[in-house]
Amino acid sequence: MMQTLQTTRILKREWGQDLGNPIAVVKAEPDELVRDVGLAFAEGHDDLDDVRIVLLKATSGTEYALLRHANAPKPGTQVLARTTNHQPRRFAADLRELLRYLKLDRADVAWLAPTVKQHWRGVAGQRKQRAPISQGARTARRASKRSR
Repeated sequence: MMQTLQTTRILKREWGQDLGNPIAVVKAEPDELVRDVGLAFAEGHDDLDDVRIVLLKATSGTEYALLRHANAPKPGTQVLARTTNHQPRRFAADLRELLRYLKLDRADVAWLAPTVKQHWRGVAGQRKQRAPISQGARTARRASKRSR
């Protein structure tokens, strides 16, 4: 189960350092997540802008930061993986857990890191795979396109 971590420790100890690897952007803004989920974002600033941030810990043990820069040009909240052990398959599974916790679904994801995107389809329950196309159907499809 996803759990909220004490965010003040990041503000005091780690502010200005690398906060993690961006793995996704969700369309929800911090105010929506506060209202709908009850998250408590901390306010601060990094070398770019004023920010709102909250730390979460997945069942896998990996920590994630939800981060929103005040003057970001596009809406949404960044999801940062706070680990040096880059495991895109785990990130994809944890992102699914995070979305459930945030009461969001796949349609609420505005961007996925390319390495995570490769594993996103393999995460159970996210998207049904299309049935493989037989060689005969492929040939017929190609012939149909050529005749147009």
